[in-house]
Amino acid sequence: SPADTGYTGQLTLSTNIASTGLNGATAEFSPSETIDVVSASWQEVEFRIKSISASKLAGIYPLEITATDETGNKYTLTVNLSLEKTSVQWREI
Repeated sequence: SPADTGYTGQLTLSTNIASTGLNGATAEFSPSETIDVVSASWQEVEFRIKSISASKLAGIYPLEITATDETGNKYTLTVNLSLEKTSVQWREI
């Protein structure tokens, strides 16, 4: 990770959701897709995947998250996105 290398500066986070087969879905990083890193510190970032097609099958989808530093070095992390199916039924009473 960048913090392990003594890196200080900004990192830009990105992901290629289309490579998982979840076409049309989008990733959202919080608090932002750009974070400031201080050497030897931890940074917490949350991400959420939105707009997954209802036709997608339940399963595990490996998702690669890339952090790019100001000089263009890339650091990758693969997370397993677990997709579960839910259904809703409406009944008239």
